[in-house]
Amino acid sequence: TNQAVFGFAEAPLSPQLRLQFGARAERVEVRGTPADDVPTSRSLTPLSASVGLLFEPSEQWRLGLALSSAARAPAQTELFARGVHEATATWEIGLPSLRRERANSAEASLRWRGERVHADGSLWVTNFRNYIYGELTGRTCSEEGDCVSGDSEELIELLYTQRGARFQGAEGHAEIELLQVSNGDLHLNLQADVVRATLDGAGNVPRIPPWRVGVGFAWQGQRVDAAIVGRYAGRQSRVSAGESPTAGYFNLDLDFAWRPWVSIPGVEVAISGRNLTDSLQRNAVAFNKDEVILPGRELRLQLRARFD
Repeated sequence: TNQAVFGFAEAPLSPQLRLQFGARAERVEVRGTPADDVPTSRSLTPLSASVGLLFEPSEQWRLGLALSSAARAPAQTELFARGVHEATATWEIGLPSLRRERANSAEASLRWRGERVHADGSLWVTNFRNYIYGELTGRTCSEEGDCVSGDSEELIELLYTQRGARFQGAEGHAEIELLQVSNGDLHLNLQADVVRATLDGAGNVPRIPPWRVGVGFAWQGQRVDAAIVGRYAGRQSRVSAGESPTAGYFNLDLDFAWRPWVSIPGVEVAISGRNLTDSLQRNAVAFNKDEVILPGRELRLQLRARFD
């Protein structure tokens, strides 16, 4: 059960400067039966707050700085898991004594809105106290719970635990108008993000995505919309104990929509393509990435109709 109350407020300090602040209080009660078969109940009261400054010297520029301290109660699975998780092929054991997780964060952001260029970017860092995560032990287990060293059994043993952690990252996006004519416009889209995460005295945080970059072109017109986007996900070699590195890959997607009748704009023929290069892709944050690959090339032809 969960109850919460929260509030948000904004106060102008000058015509260009605004102060924002918010707070949230929760009451969480989680009941379950852990591996020792003793029914257990946990009651926690996470408290969170944030404050931010927005500086807008003109209609084009916005600069932001935000500080926050957010608390989270451990989830039911993290407390009371006790067996097979079929979707991830893991044998999971919760920790009923987990404490509240707290994240203290700082973020700086920049936004630009020009006549032909829109861009957003941010830098952030988060220090966790009692960060909750699933730790791989290096053992494997049968469906009956018999666990041994090595990979002879089909399920990976995972124990929930917590310790301090530090996350830091950056992300950015830009949309550039390349062409504008009477029947449509052409845009260039650029995007990138990266995150680095480490545990206090224990190496890398498990299951962290790699750095990614992307570039795409999009046409929006009266009769035709089209977009092609290429994204590259880098190699993830900063892994935790029990994890294997994940190779980088390139992904190419395509979308095309044609509205054949001007008098019926809600009807269109659409073609979409995913992973057009049919590259081998693995999800770095998945437990079963070594056994399961992401979908290969996919093409779809659709007839869509919308009537207002």
